[in-house]
Amino acid sequence: LATQPTLFILNADIRVDRPAIETLEGALWNLPAAAVVGPEGSFFGFYTYEDIVGIRKGQVPGPQFVDAVSGFFFAVKRDLFNRRILRFEDDYTPCLTEEWDLALQVRQAGYRCYVVPVTGYEHAWGISRQPDKIVRYWRNEQATPRQILARNRIRFWRKWLSAAGELVLGPGEPNGPELPPPSGSALLQSRILEITGPVGGEQAPSNASNQNK
Repeated sequence: LATQPTLFILNADIRVDRPAIETLEGALWNLPAAAVVGPEGSFFGFYTYEDIVGIRKGQVPGPQFVDAVSGFFFAVKRDLFNRRILRFEDDYTPCLTEEWDLALQVRQAGYRCYVVPVTGYEHAWGISRQPDKIVRYWRNEQATPRQILARNRIRFWRKWLSAAGELVLGPGEPNGPELPPPSGSALLQSRILEITGPVGGEQAPSNASNQNK
């Protein structure tokens, strides 16, 4: 149903001012190879399924490429969905892991995610900080974030280990590869190594806080 070239994805409880929207949209169309931009994000470890470095509101002085942008507020190019380069993965319903999955789709297609320093928004962290809260979804389904993460971790690993050629799925198994994959090291390694190098790869970049989720 969207008609504009820029899509904004926001949580229902977030408050945003106009300059924040305009700044993100400008960054999306001007930063090199940008596909997704937002005010917060992280470098994450694929194999450990956790953030290495979280970048929060106001913690970077300028645009910073990251592994993933936080899902509560971000801008993305609509054309990437129209051309079926990006999609939101239904298997992670009702929540959690979607932004990491989207980020790996971005990387697989040769694009980048960026954190852009805007501060004109208010967002209270919710379900991701309440691991034992009951989440109800569909008609009769319910689970805690802890249970959802345990399930989604396996789905995430199966999908992307397969895409990277590190896991061979049999015929008819879900999450089989659909595109010719790059090498596993290129697809699944955190981009933080582009800043720190392979030695000390879990150190924070100089312009980011070492604060995890």
